[in-house]
Amino acid sequence: MKKILSILCISLLYSCGTKEVSLDELVNRNETYFEMNSETPYTGNLRSNHENGQLWVKGFLTDGKFSGPWEHYYDNGQSMSSLSYIDGQRSGLYESYHWNGQKESEGSYLKGEKDGPWEEYYENGQLESKGFWIDGLRSGPWENYHENGQVSYVNSFKDGKLDGTRDYYTESGELFTREVFEDGKKVKTIMKWGLPIKEYNELKNQ
Repeated sequence: MKKILSILCISLLYSCGTKEVSLDELVNRNETYFEMNSETPYTGNLRSNHENGQLWVKGFLTDGKFSGPWEHYYDNGQSMSSLSYIDGQRSGLYESYHWNGQKESEGSYLKGEKDGPWEEYYENGQLESKGFWIDGLRSGPWENYHENGQVSYVNSFKDGKLDGTRDYYTESGELFTREVFEDGKKVKTIMKWGLPIKEYNELKNQ
């Protein structure tokens, strides 16, 4: 609840006409932002534009750290991403978009690391991949898809490393390759191009 209240307070500050600078007017010193020729970490609004005048980024800084909601835009005016920060670290819901307005990804951050369910999408709006993150590491089953919506491959992660079976599928949905991983390394291939690996190797050596 305290984190939610802090974000709401920062949002109110952003909308109440406090000081505003562009990114070019700030200096990054050890991940803390200062105005030029100032020794005091910057607190206030930030707003920068693309060369064509379209809004590029807007957000708020508290004591030189990114705080509260931030938004980025393409030079065509389309939203690029939206996210929130707490004390300079990404925290909470994250959404990004392709230049054509279609969603690119959706997930969440905790203390600067990806954490929780994530989904990524192609420019045509089809789901590209989905899975789970824990403390910035992929965890559990992940599914990837062809642009036509069919499953492309399915695998599993443990502590950010491939672990278990990885199955590959054609765009028509047929299983054609199966591999097994342990601790991020491939230990064996069970099937390749639709054939048991023994039969595949025999044909390959003919």
